[in-house]
Amino acid sequence: MRDTQDNECNGCNGDSAAASSRVHSRQELWRWTMTPAAVSSCFVKDAFEMRECEDKDDEFFWLGRVPCRYVRVVGLLVGVQVYEKRTVYSVDDGTAVIDCNYRHAAPQPASPKKPTNRCFKPANPSTGLNKDPSQSTAPQPIATVGMSVRIVGRVMKWHDTRVLNIDTIEPCHSSNDEPYHWLAVCALHRTHYFSSTAGPFIIPEPSQPTQPKFKISNKVSASVKCEVKDSKFASTVNPEPRTPSRSSVASSSVNSSPVSVASTVGDSQSPIRLRHPSRLHTRDLTANTFRIYLKHYMDNAPEEEDSSLSTDDEDDSPFLHGRAFPSTPTKRPSRELQCHSLTDMTPRPTRQGDQLQTPRPSQHLSTSDIHHTSGGIRGYTLSHLRRVPELHLLARRVVLAEAKRRSREERAKLKASQGQIASSSKVKLPSSVPTSGSRGPGKGKEGEPVGQKMKRLFRFAVRQLFEEGSIILWDGPIRPLPAPQGTVPSFLSTINASSSQNRLWKGDNTVLSSVSDASGLDDPGEISDTPPGEESYIPLTTPYLSRIIEQTISEIISTPSAASSSTVSSKLWALSITKSAPRPGPTASEILAYLRRRDERWERVGEWAVRDALDWGKEQGRVWCIGDGRWELCG
Repeated sequence: MRDTQDNECNGCNGDSAAASSRVHSRQELWRWTMTPAAVSSCFVKDAFEMRECEDKDDEFFWLGRVPCRYVRVVGLLVGVQVYEKRTVYSVDDGTAVIDCNYRHAAPQPASPKKPTNRCFKPANPSTGLNKDPSQSTAPQPIATVGMSVRIVGRVMKWHDTRVLNIDTIEPCHSSNDEPYHWLAVCALHRTHYFSSTAGPFIIPEPSQPTQPKFKISNKVSASVKCEVKDSKFASTVNPEPRTPSRSSVASSSVNSSPVSVASTVGDSQSPIRLRHPSRLHTRDLTANTFRIYLKHYMDNAPEEEDSSLSTDDEDDSPFLHGRAFPSTPTKRPSRELQCHSLTDMTPRPTRQGDQLQTPRPSQHLSTSDIHHTSGGIRGYTLSHLRRVPELHLLARRVVLAEAKRRSREERAKLKASQGQIASSSKVKLPSSVPTSGSRGPGKGKEGEPVGQKMKRLFRFAVRQLFEEGSIILWDGPIRPLPAPQGTVPSFLSTINASSSQNRLWKGDNTVLSSVSDASGLDDPGEISDTPPGEESYIPLTTPYLSRIIEQTISEIISTPSAASSSTVSSKLWALSITKSAPRPGPTASEILAYLRRRDERWERVGEWAVRDALDWGKEQGRVWCIGDGRWELCG
């Protein structure tokens, strides 16, 4: 009876086990599927179509003639859902879509020993310095939507479908990784999985002693450590998970998820690349997608060399980067020593009021000061954005897709109304056809040129970004208009795509260059000339806002209080200023109110952005919280 069961299990693929030169037991097959050599490269469709063993106790499947428990798939990441204890990655390789579950590492218990080395202890526990490690947020996703990933995981049944429990996941370093995987899987299908001449499956002889397979661990393999060490862009890999840092994508990817090891190799300042607009699906061509792409370009567009706008202040270089990836500013040893050195000195508030012997008016930031603080930032005008080939292409595709959707809806309503007319035997024109007044961005009057609809879409996206506080008005230097496609030699189009534009858009260089040429400004008359005095905008980055807040705190502290201004005699008023204590630092709400009173460009900025900038300045040793949510400058 035992031999019969073994033969049935070994013959799940339809071949006769009697023809095999060696018959393996179910226990041997199951033990072999736990080894690294048993990982099967396949398509997502194969994971769904693998046959189950007849014995329900055998926790493996049959991929053709090969027993399979763990698979390797390569595909495009089309969805990321972060939960408290797991992250679900949805992967599409062209054959099917499968959900891949990754369990978060359990948080380490807090140490019972109290820290002794502390610069200061805030009076208000709500400032966030003494947070419980068990209440930390979930790790950041290893990859984002639109990236190609390679996943190794165990095939599991989940209700009436199948999922993968992730063992390792890493982003693909090249756009050719996915086609190479396809070719390898097709060859395995032909020669190994479904070969008619190979016969029943025989466990291969191990070249070295095998160990039990796939235990998720926070340790990083030695080969990966060497790979990270050899890369000049790689950051130090810390096997222990920790809270992700804002200023380093590589460190957050490694430390937040132990299975992400290949994502550390790369430039930590390189922006996330979105899928090229020419490769977007029709369902994704919406106004919201266009707004995301516009913000992505404004955050990460490469700076053009311009000697006339260069500055000698190297300390302002961090403000050249986008909001999503701020670089670490130049360290200031004096502030670091005064705020974070382990000494017995108690931090003292800044005493700028003691230096005022006579009443002085508050010194507001002038436009030149803001330009000097910006460190060479140049604004974006609507004319500049409309001439970016990728944004121009995406706007055209969104407008045309919206027109098709609207036409399809109108035909459906017309068909429904005709059915009602036929049933009621009345001839009546449909009254439910939408009018142009109820249409959204990109929807205009019937027969309106596509260029006008595209311009309306650009204006809508810029207005939405301004209202949500993602961008602000800018009266400083602006970026020049992009060079027309016709002025760039053909042999340089690939270089431009691979150097600057390839940093923003995900796609092959040849695809980028050909699409850019084909999707350039087809009709120069579609885009009008740049109007004089056109408004410009810049993305509101945390480092830039932090520098503005530093100067605002200095102004608020040096401004005389209302009680002092009510003194009758000017001499007594000056004496009271000299002897009175300095004004305490402002809160986040007071800083925001001061900025809004001073300039309307801060009207749409939220208090959460001010708090983020204060936290960033605190990490850099620029500001510190004196208690009760009040902030002052260090030093």
